[in-house]
Amino acid sequence: MTDAPEPARPTTFGHGRALALLALTLVFVFGSIAWRGEVIYSYDNGPEVGIPSDERPVIRLYTDLGWWFLPEIQFHLQSDSAGWLPTWSPNNELGRPAAHIAGPSKVFVPSLVLSWLTRDAFVFYTLSFGLAVALTALFGYLLLRSLRLHPAACFAGALSLSLGVLIAYRHWYVMFLWGVCWTTALLWIVTCIRRELTLARALALAFFVHCLLLSAYPQHTVFHAYILVGYTLVGLWRSPLTWSEKVARLAGIGAAVLVGSVAAAPVLADLVATSAASARGQTEFEFFVPGLLAIANPQELFDFVVLWFDAFWYGNPIEQDYPTYFTGLSWSPVVATLVFVALVPRLARRLWPLWLFVLATLTLAVWPAAYRLGWLYGGLHFSRFNPLDGAWIPMILLMAYAADALLRGAAGGRLVRVACVVVPAALTFGCLAASAHPAAWPYVVFGGVVVLLTTAFAWTGRATWLVSAVLVSTLLQADRLILTRKPADIPLTSPLVETIRRATEDGSRLAFVGKNGFVPLPPNHDALLGLRSIHTYNSLTSQRYQDWTLRLSSVGTFSGGRFFTTIISTGGLESDAFDSAGIGALLASTKLPPSVARPFGRNRIVHRVVRPPILEAQVRGFDLVDEDDAVIPGSVRAAQRLSVTRVDNQDDRQRYVLTPFDERTLLFVSQQHHPDWRAFAGEDELATVRIDDFYQGVLVPPQTREVVLRFLPWSRLAWIPQVLFLLAGLATGAHALLGQRLSRRGARGS
Repeated sequence: MTDAPEPARPTTFGHGRALALLALTLVFVFGSIAWRGEVIYSYDNGPEVGIPSDERPVIRLYTDLGWWFLPEIQFHLQSDSAGWLPTWSPNNELGRPAAHIAGPSKVFVPSLVLSWLTRDAFVFYTLSFGLAVALTALFGYLLLRSLRLHPAACFAGALSLSLGVLIAYRHWYVMFLWGVCWTTALLWIVTCIRRELTLARALALAFFVHCLLLSAYPQHTVFHAYILVGYTLVGLWRSPLTWSEKVARLAGIGAAVLVGSVAAAPVLADLVATSAASARGQTEFEFFVPGLLAIANPQELFDFVVLWFDAFWYGNPIEQDYPTYFTGLSWSPVVATLVFVALVPRLARRLWPLWLFVLATLTLAVWPAAYRLGWLYGGLHFSRFNPLDGAWIPMILLMAYAADALLRGAAGGRLVRVACVVVPAALTFGCLAASAHPAAWPYVVFGGVVVLLTTAFAWTGRATWLVSAVLVSTLLQADRLILTRKPADIPLTSPLVETIRRATEDGSRLAFVGKNGFVPLPPNHDALLGLRSIHTYNSLTSQRYQDWTLRLSSVGTFSGGRFFTTIISTGGLESDAFDSAGIGALLASTKLPPSVARPFGRNRIVHRVVRPPILEAQVRGFDLVDEDDAVIPGSVRAAQRLSVTRVDNQDDRQRYVLTPFDERTLLFVSQQHHPDWRAFAGEDELATVRIDDFYQGVLVPPQTREVVLRFLPWSRLAWIPQVLFLLAGLATGAHALLGQRLSRRGARGS
């Protein structure tokens, strides 16, 4: 976008005051959470551990925080790993590679730093969200300031960007905010490079790319990539630079992007391999349709307009009794009215690329045929995603430019400016009146106050009204939407959990058996509870794992392979797959054959498996199908076995003492096979194989006494770019300081 001229009218609200007020607002929001001694969590966790909920209202709209983020963070903070980076998670899915995108992993520098401060997953997540908000606000302010917008416009844009409804509502999904954060940082640094390309700026750009790739929601990143490419090209095209200078700037930006991408390559290489082994690429287009807007009747149109303008007019959208489906897509009255000011011809001519992008995302959101083209050819096939979510940054830029024009008196006459605010508000109120859903009048009145403050700003062009409107709106949103609890009110154990721990104290796994929908403990919660299970919640389960679940259950994984929650039917409990799964306890809502399991403890649904679980075995008789696959005839339990003892059981390093034998044997390990598990006997590397098309195996040479298994993915090398970024940053900073000292000495000498 083009830079705005310097403010034409004098103002007492300069950048210093604007930044101070921005910082104080964030301190107030998150300081109040810290003062209360609470952490971000939206429910009491009672059902997650098998006990009743407490008396406090329970809000369970979105469970990703407790079912995915926190268990993964807990694993990364408290894993028993041999190296600096936890890489193999044994708690779910018979073992799987640890997740290194979306922010929980130490490969992401902010998470590495936070891991030095706490080992509590709840505190870690709260700090991570607060840090993401603060950095988003800072980078948003720097971006708008670099575009030479008025300080009040910078404040309004930065605060709306970092704590608007779309962000505050999704406090349970911090990877969404990290995408906004690093994309905003990249827009800022590209703006700076457009004026002058320096080594420090190129290094910052590379680091921001590195962070974006490691922390953001992948589908979100695709939309932001379009924003970044368009912003860079349009900005250079409009700049007063010569063509040779433009080419040089573009080459520098491209080189920095390449460096940042290469720095993320160790993690991305593992991600690509995991994706290739999954069935994600086979997902049909129909899977993505529920993520789009559905406007099939007048009521859905009314809902769209009301939610877009102010989701609070139907009540608090985070509450369970909210009358309509809501995903967080709401701009709030300040943004939703000021963007219409950006339609004034004088502004629209400058801001047409932003409007074009917003129009494109709206087209994708409401027209499935258009989204299908993007799904086929535009990189929109990673996951369900409402395209309008990707327009958050452009909408904030439109709002900030409009606010700047009003502050300068450059947005037309007063009647035009006020109409741009009043008309969308009146239209929304009409939709609210025609809607079948009841209005939440206290919130409507509150929203009306925000509209009046915005109208006063449009009429007068004074910064005070704008700042007041944004502060009032944002503080309400943050207070109502960000859900917190005291750690003591979040149980992580119960009689049920303790019984399971006793039943699986030999290192075995638990499994759920019953009718469809029987999920006594959520998948992936095992890492928080210190348990291990065969179940999962994982968007990238391997195709072999999905096939394996059908050996045990009449219904395997569902929702694109993301979930496996229950063994449906009891026939698979006497199968070879059950014997090989290392299952020691069953939680059952149905009667189990006494030959399989018997009740254990006082909790009636917990059963101890009768036959001892097989966690490892040294097998004499086996068939080698090819160099990568082996088959044990019959079953592991019925095979000819030698004595084997696991003497070291770290998550990513296992050591076994074997029985020396004159012939080659096969070491069976009850976990999911992965090619990055490598086996060693002393200094010699042994061949690993996939047993029965799923389990981990090692071909053991004759007379071998000990085997060490180590999980060695590319991600463990992620420390190298971290160190290189640190050294490069220190060198660049030292060079800048030295240059300043030499300049001062030269000035004194002259």
